[in-house]
Amino acid sequence: MRLDDVPSTPLHSGACSNGLPDWACSTIDVLAAMLNSPFVLSLLGAAAGACVGAVVATRLVARRQRRDELSAELRNTNVATMVALSICHKALSLKRTHVLPLTSRYQADLAGWNEFARQRRTGERQGNLPPAIAIDTRMLPSLTFPVVTLQRLLFDRISMFGRSLALMTTLSETAGWLTNANAKRNELVEQIARLPAGAAVAQAYFGAPSSAAGAANLEYPHAVRSVALHTDELIWFSATLAADLAAHAQALRDNWIEEFGRRHVPEASSVDFTAARQNGLMPDDAKFAEWLASLDRQIVGDLRT
Repeated sequence: MRLDDVPSTPLHSGACSNGLPDWACSTIDVLAAMLNSPFVLSLLGAAAGACVGAVVATRLVARRQRRDELSAELRNTNVATMVALSICHKALSLKRTHVLPLTSRYQADLAGWNEFARQRRTGERQGNLPPAIAIDTRMLPSLTFPVVTLQRLLFDRISMFGRSLALMTTLSETAGWLTNANAKRNELVEQIARLPAGAAVAQAYFGAPSSAAGAANLEYPHAVRSVALHTDELIWFSATLAADLAAHAQALRDNWIEEFGRRHVPEASSVDFTAARQNGLMPDDAKFAEWLASLDRQIVGDLRT
């Protein structure tokens, strides 16, 4: 554009009608004419379009980033759910194939020994010869659980807090306790199997006192109870954590649908322990009511501080 293209403006003498000096009025007229020119209007339009395009592009990038984040967390949550379920299923299998037969056999053997001891006390049975004791020498398997994998997923890649983190911490501890309890019980039963038949076996296997006023060796009975206790604990903690993870996955899926619609929506994992409950393998939730209550009190206390 050349200044020759700008329409000429009349010269003013003195002051303009709006009270400005002539030179100011002339300058305003020139600027107005320039702004109304096609060249300047095209520049302004291009600038406006660039700004709008930048805003739209920013929003598209933010939307895609949000979708990728939701997709990644949902995928990680599904994986964590499967890992927690694998821990639970392994503990359920241990209980079904080893722990329940072990504890049932031990309770029956112990009941028989207690009846023998009662008959001895009441005089119904004479003599000091103890009955033949066929100890249960089956070995409990040495199991490993993918606890570290689950910890990394839950602590680093999933936005869950409070109860879920407490479940993860307790689950990790319980898995270690169960592994140690199995190993300890196997060690003890090997020691008992090497003892000569007689009172020494009853003292080690049943915790029978060595004499009327003697101390009882309860190491093996405690080992059996520990195996059963920690198996139930691992089942409950892993099942509860898996259920929490599945609920979190469903919430993430609902967020996806709300924000992006149902097209290409990822699936959320689910859990179902109906069969385990019907087979009597799932521990009673009431046994863990105090643990949950203590956790609730701790969370409330943390929120108040």
